[in-house]
Amino acid sequence: MSYLLLWIESLTVSLLFVATIVACLSQLGPRQARWAARGFALLVVCGGALAAVGLAANMGQAMGGALSLLCIAAIILATAAIAWVLLRRAWLATAAILTAMAPLAVYATVTVLAGFLVWRHRLNGDTSAALAALTAAFALGAGCMLVYGLRRQAELTQVRAAGWPRGPVAVALLTAAALHLMTFWNLDLAARQQLSALRTEAGTVALSVAPPRLPDRDNAAIVYQQAFEGMGRNEAAPGGWQWEKPWQEAWDKRWTTWHGSEKIGFDLHDPELRRFLKRQSSALALLREAAAKPGCNFDRDYGRPTIAMPLPELGPLRDAARLLALDALCKATDKDHREALQDVNAMFRMAGHIGSDPIMVCELVAISVDGLACDTLRHVLASGRIPPGDLSVIQFPDGVSYRTLLRRAVRMDEAFRLMTFSQVGEGQIGIRELTALDGNQPPREPPMFAALYRVFLLGDDLAAEARHTAEFAKIVGLPYPQAKDRMQQFQRDLAAHPGGILTGLLFPALVLVVEPTTRAEAKRDVARLGLALYAYRASKGRFPDKLDDLAPDFISAVPRDPFDGQAMKLKRSGEGLTVYSIGPDMIDNGGAPFDPKTKTGDITFAVQ
Repeated sequence: MSYLLLWIESLTVSLLFVATIVACLSQLGPRQARWAARGFALLVVCGGALAAVGLAANMGQAMGGALSLLCIAAIILATAAIAWVLLRRAWLATAAILTAMAPLAVYATVTVLAGFLVWRHRLNGDTSAALAALTAAFALGAGCMLVYGLRRQAELTQVRAAGWPRGPVAVALLTAAALHLMTFWNLDLAARQQLSALRTEAGTVALSVAPPRLPDRDNAAIVYQQAFEGMGRNEAAPGGWQWEKPWQEAWDKRWTTWHGSEKIGFDLHDPELRRFLKRQSSALALLREAAAKPGCNFDRDYGRPTIAMPLPELGPLRDAARLLALDALCKATDKDHREALQDVNAMFRMAGHIGSDPIMVCELVAISVDGLACDTLRHVLASGRIPPGDLSVIQFPDGVSYRTLLRRAVRMDEAFRLMTFSQVGEGQIGIRELTALDGNQPPREPPMFAALYRVFLLGDDLAAEARHTAEFAKIVGLPYPQAKDRMQQFQRDLAAHPGGILTGLLFPALVLVVEPTTRAEAKRDVARLGLALYAYRASKGRFPDKLDDLAPDFISAVPRDPFDGQAMKLKRSGEGLTVYSIGPDMIDNGGAPFDPKTKTGDITFAVQ
């Protein structure tokens, strides 16, 4: 009902505006009317120039600056020439028509924009239909008013609009405008109350999955911060930290050559490498101490969740895991297997600490660190015969499920989205800021946009948010084969029918985490089986004939493949074995390593 009243008031105000201007123009003398018409034409030219400047600014990335200026100059000159020629010959009719075109241009522009958003399924059709009806009704009403008002009376030389009482018409215009603003104010007030409720709901959802507070003696975050200082903190570097050269180049150029492969990509006996690790000995000791703590809490304000929540620790934590991996590889080369496996243990526990933050990017970093730990373990175990007592050092974290962490992260992501709706509606964050991926600060939308968003667009986003969140929550609870089919359909539906402006921006990144999460589960499981195979050989002098022989003496239970729910695969290759999961392509590739670029291959763990 409020939106219908706003529609009627918009039409009334616009028609009264046209009537008032036409009545005023018709009662001016020829000289004054001519100057008034030319002044109005100048305003139209200035408005067109400003619109051209804004258009050129938005197109600046697609066209050169000189070409943009030429377009602006051409638009200004063409508009000025046309207006001047028209107004010198028929000042009254032209000025009245231009007056009527001002609100018509606004309505038509907004209608086209809404139609585009409806076509892209970011809005429902009601908004576009209402705007189209408003545009058509105003065009018809203003046209009739102009034809009637500018028609000359038979017995007089004046036009009919000259007899319209300017005072009452102006009073009616001001009254209608005041009522119109009052209606919009009431709608805006209700929207603001809804935004306040959204903030409360976002904080409640975030706190429901937030990790518990820890006493300082049990909090690994404090020790991690000390370790970061020892690793070489540099406030001028991105993230406040960087490797000392030449190991910065080593990470960029050589580190990835061994990660996930059978060969180490650099010389582990390099004297400079050994001196580097010696300089990092205190930091390594602090990292092992921190990893041994029962929990980790970086004191994030989950009561006020925001998509811009700072996470400065993630970069140093990821590099700290690399430092532990490098130390483990060098110790394994020196046959100090127990200490090497202690480093791997610290990496696994560090992944658990990172994943305890129920934030999607934290889970992805935890998955990365966990995968690095599995790869490091594979190289350490393959470096030589390890006694059973040393093999028992490795302790995979019990009760850690990345699918469970994903469900918690989904809830936190929901809190972030709700708070983002509130922040955009209050003008604290602009939509351009959400789409800026290059780190540059984009220009903010006009202040009026926040009010327009919360009054007219917020409802679409909230309806789409509720629908998509409910569907995605169902998907993450399904086994991977069913989840994969549902996720593909969900992605297609989301691309075709996002349902809201912000929902279409924020949801697509979320749907990409199901496959990496399942892959992390599979990688952890094949690593556990690989360790059990080594322990079996250390105890019995040979490898088992099948994986079931490992339970319950060397592993509590043989895990199932998280991708298809079937038994893990075991393949003999020369003197060793390969235990593997079929991977996200759902095809048994015979133990061929997974290729992250093509998303084909199996999740493997080689045993030598």
